[in-house]
Amino acid sequence: MEVYEINRLVGEKVLQWEWRESLDSWVSKIGEGHVYVVADHTFSPATKVQDAWVVVNKLNGMGFRTLIKTCGKHTKGVIEGTAQEGDWLVNTMNENLDFKVTYPVYAKSAPLAICLSALKAVGCELSA
Repeated sequence: MEVYEINRLVGEKVLQWEWRESLDSWVSKIGEGHVYVVADHTFSPATKVQDAWVVVNKLNGMGFRTLIKTCGKHTKGVIEGTAQEGDWLVNTMNENLDFKVTYPVYAKSAPLAICLSALKAVGCELSA
């Protein structure tokens, strides 16, 4: 899946924003027929750390907590062969379910792992 597709899904499914081509921006509805611009076309949570933190903050507001760490040789994913040393592990956990439901993801960058875990947490499974 391409980065722009991940960014679009995160904007729609996680942040609950709407893309407005006419404005070349993401908007949020604030009432009947009214919107405000929340981000422009450069918003890229899958590649930019500052934009990925917008996603983490949104998840926090939804009752999720997010663990972010780099993978070492003793990380489960490295041992199992699904990740390499230096990859990022992001595990989004549902606080409302006593952290029993988790959404771990390994990726080459922290922003990408944040986005993929966030999408899993809101029920948007991506095909490989």
